[in-house]
Amino acid sequence: MRKFTQVMLVLLAFLCSTIGAVAQDDYLVNVSTTDTRSPINSNRNYSGITLQPERGTIQTINIGNNVYCDMTSSGESGTFKIKAGASAYPRFVINNNQWDGSWMHSFIFVDSDKDGQFQVNGLDSEDELYAHFGIKKGQNNSNVPMINSTQSFRVPQTPGTYRMRYLVAWETNTSSPDPAGNNRDNNGNTLNANGGVIVDVNLQVEYPTITTVVSGAEAEVTYSGNPICGQDFTFTAPNKFGFTKTVTVKCGENFDDAQATSTVSYYNNSSSETSVNCYNWEQITPTDNGNGTYTVPADKMKGDLQITVTYTKNVMALIKAGKQVFRLKNSKYATTYPYLMADHVDAETDGYRVKTGTDILYHAALDANNACQLWRLEPGTTDGTYYLCSQGLQAGSIGTGDEVVIKMLESGQLYKLWDQTISGTTYYGFSNSTTPNTSTKEFLHAIDFGKTKSDPKYPASQKGDYVVSWNFSSSKTDSHWTFEAVDEIGITIGTSGYASVNYDFPVKFPAGVKVYKKALEAATYIKLEEIPAGPDGRVSLPTGNAAFVAGTEGENMRLEILLDEPAAIEGGTGVSGTYLATTFNETSAANVYGIAKVNDVVAFYKMRANTTIKQNKGYIESTTSNAPRMELTFGEGETTGIESVFEDNSRRESIDTSVLYDLNGRRVLYPSRGIYVTAGGQRIFLK
Repeated sequence: MRKFTQVMLVLLAFLCSTIGAVAQDDYLVNVSTTDTRSPINSNRNYSGITLQPERGTIQTINIGNNVYCDMTSSGESGTFKIKAGASAYPRFVINNNQWDGSWMHSFIFVDSDKDGQFQVNGLDSEDELYAHFGIKKGQNNSNVPMINSTQSFRVPQTPGTYRMRYLVAWETNTSSPDPAGNNRDNNGNTLNANGGVIVDVNLQVEYPTITTVVSGAEAEVTYSGNPICGQDFTFTAPNKFGFTKTVTVKCGENFDDAQATSTVSYYNNSSSETSVNCYNWEQITPTDNGNGTYTVPADKMKGDLQITVTYTKNVMALIKAGKQVFRLKNSKYATTYPYLMADHVDAETDGYRVKTGTDILYHAALDANNACQLWRLEPGTTDGTYYLCSQGLQAGSIGTGDEVVIKMLESGQLYKLWDQTISGTTYYGFSNSTTPNTSTKEFLHAIDFGKTKSDPKYPASQKGDYVVSWNFSSSKTDSHWTFEAVDEIGITIGTSGYASVNYDFPVKFPAGVKVYKKALEAATYIKLEEIPAGPDGRVSLPTGNAAFVAGTEGENMRLEILLDEPAAIEGGTGVSGTYLATTFNETSAANVYGIAKVNDVVAFYKMRANTTIKQNKGYIESTTSNAPRMELTFGEGETTGIESVFEDNSRRESIDTSVLYDLNGRRVLYPSRGIYVTAGGQRIFLK
């Protein structure tokens, strides 16, 4: 900043009045940088300047008592921050609000090209004069200008730090204002004498920032380029099959704060005052372009953006696509045995009852952790037809007419899905796919235990109520079913500290839960290996992949049921599993092992003959051993199931040591000093 002699100032004033434009260099001012304000009118006293964005909070810079206040070296306290292309209202802070600034003109200059000059060619030209506060006011005197009465001005669209000047002056030459404050009034009074002031500050212009809030489904909001205030901004919020979508946008800043309003008034060459509301943020609904893209219109693009996208399931669309897992609830038996269930029932063989060992459907009370109550639709070969699937099987039928009992098959009956709305509730029915008339043909139909028609041909169950294919219309409540979307299923960790799972739908475990697959096995041990977690710290298990889950005894764990299949597990899990409860006879149980805790020892124990493994459990089919027990190991030397290590041979007579293995599972014919494992899984130490 330079100091100029009085002669230079007079010469500059002469040049300004002659050529009508100010030639400047290095932000020239027409006052000494040390002069303090001593105006003729003591009420013309300013304590600061403000900048109020149309969408944002007001910013204030306090100034001292100098005629020229250079705040550009004051860091944050001398800087206004604003978004590229934003509109804002600049104002002067007048001490004690005693004076409204009448009879003075005020101006805002921004050095847009950063060349050290404020280039001004008149009030109406597009140059570096950004705002003029000298609008006429029709109160008492129609020619009285007001310094704090202007519309907003728009800041540069290119990010960067600019020098901005606030100026209050008498300014008789309003057609060609002087950024240096050189013009005098008719009496020759200077800027200081008239109560004027010059304030230079930094204007830090930044691109608006964008934050996104997406809920209800995994999706990513995308866009190209940087948003600029006052210009249309388009982004993409992808459509997702089976979901409806709402999109809202907040524009401004401090979105977590309550919405606040600041009123700004001005006169626009009129005696009538105009008031506008400036908000810290405004919420809008962007223009839906119909292809997954949305546009924030230019007249609403006024600050930072917070884009909120909420996906809501279209449950029936997902069900019909085979993605959404659900329960089927019968309307008639809603308070007793409402839920359709796939299970194994040992029904009697005499009369018209289903054969022993047939897998059937029945309706039962809610069992929230039982996957036998969970279903999916698999689309059929023609539109509107579906297979009803659970536990890896499909709903089929045996018999004819009144004696048709539904059972579970590898390839089931193809059904047509019918809907009917009664008193605002939509019910569904499953009918033979070839049936166009819902009033006369077969529907899945829930019946009471032992129910009869004209003769006792309806099957009874030892376990619960049957579901049959019955010749009733869809209007009958027995044939009415509602869909309940299910998004999670629970498991309980057993006494061993482990649980096993195997589902016919994909699941995701809570963060931090360790899930294991089989890594390898030897004659004396089975090694497990962690299944890697995804980026969110959670393990996903694809359909039909059995695995072991670690936890705390008695811990209840909720698993998320996924709509889409996750990536396959490399090499599979090596763990076999059940869907429905499965009984193993002496032959099939010969090499089957499950994790258990026996006499405080956690290990893999051989399955006893004629034992039933419950539904949705995992187990190991060993190819190397039929020993009563195999060690459970996770890595080098890390095992569970160590019962004891004998220091000598004093107890060997109670242990069968005819077959010994080393710790790598290799049989040792001539053991020497060291630790060995017996065929029964016991460890002994030989001296």
